[in-house]
Amino acid sequence: AFVLCGLTNVVLPNSVISIGNYAFWECNLANVAFGSNLACIGYGAFQYCSKLTGVGIPNSVTNIGNYAFDECSSLTNIMLGSHVNSIGDNAFCLCTSLTNIIIPDSVTYVGSRAFNSCSHLTNVVFGTNVTSIASLAFNSCTSLKNIAIPNSVRSIGAGTFANCSSVTNVAI
Repeated sequence: AFVLCGLTNVVLPNSVISIGNYAFWECNLANVAFGSNLACIGYGAFQYCSKLTGVGIPNSVTNIGNYAFDECSSLTNIMLGSHVNSIGDNAFCLCTSLTNIIIPDSVTYVGSRAFNSCSHLTNVVFGTNVTSIASLAFNSCTSLKNIAIPNSVRSIGAGTFANCSSVTNVAI
């Protein structure tokens, strides 16, 4: 692992299929390029990488682990691949520069506090297969304007949209 490292750029080859827990924890990464065979991003893999600005997650990824990008405060753009089926607890918590997120149709589960305190998040588009949005998933997203819950959703956890003071429209 590269915990507390000075790395600023990482290019992962196609041979990498998994990024382990805390692999790049609190690194100075600004850019990460993932190989096309990456399947899993582990627990806290990029947690506290406060200089990371954009992440494109390849279609091969099926799981984004808990705390994977927690407190990546410069992250403005996330492109989730078309095979991601779950977004872990706290996966993008406190990504305070994030403005938009499109959750692809492949996602069925959005974890607890997954986007908690993403204070500049204004727009969320849910895919058509999300069945569960866990507790506090969008808590304190104070810039969120509109919420449209798709017909596929069967459960919305406690406090999922608590403290979202800018919400003007909710469609369920």
